[in-house]
Amino acid sequence: MKKIIVLAVASLMLMSASAFATPVFTGDTYASWGERGLPSLPTATGYYIWSNDEYRTSWSVRWSGNGNGSTDGEDWYGSVDFVGNDMTSMTAVAWDSGDGVDPVYTNLAPYSDIEFIRYSAYAGWHWDGFDFTISKEADAGRLRFNLGGSYYSDLVLNDTDDGVAAYAMWIGDGDVMNVNVATTTQLDPNYQFQSFETPAPVPEPGTLLLLGSGLIGLAYLKRRKA
Repeated sequence: MKKIIVLAVASLMLMSASAFATPVFTGDTYASWGERGLPSLPTATGYYIWSNDEYRTSWSVRWSGNGNGSTDGEDWYGSVDFVGNDMTSMTAVAWDSGDGVDPVYTNLAPYSDIEFIRYSAYAGWHWDGFDFTISKEADAGRLRFNLGGSYYSDLVLNDTDDGVAAYAMWIGDGDVMNVNVATTTQLDPNYQFQSFETPAPVPEPGTLLLLGSGLIGLAYLKRRKA
């Protein structure tokens, strides 16, 4: 019942999070752990996010309450919003019966251009997470990660453009937190989220070449007409 309440509160909070300025991460997101992959334990408590291809169409999100190997766990909840792009698949990874409901995918179309995955889970020394893929045609889209949990209950609200350094969150294959976030809370101070966006996907070289050829062709035709 607790997880259902948390998920309901999280859903309301995340729907209103768009009112805040969300920092955008444009650095390298790739890591070699791969789909269904897991960073090696023991490792720090927190979130691990990475893309599985250089074009950022395949993504993995993981979290762990492992800390220093203790069995104390944390509640984790949040969403990934697909703003202006389409999800093509989703798979729960390392989910177990004690974690509650599997991640839920919601498509609000045609009422909104935002689709999202919502999740709520409990993780002690083990891993939880999910993989998802998005359409390569979503060249104007972006991903918004809203990552929350009881581990973040003491974070301070921040809604500035530049954001603040992430706490217990890693992106790509680096060993340091290298992403700025906006920490937001609604309805209850126990429900804290760290939010950031990243452009996705990156156009493939072939797509860029085709676009460049088209622009050159248009320029040539315009010059001939002149």
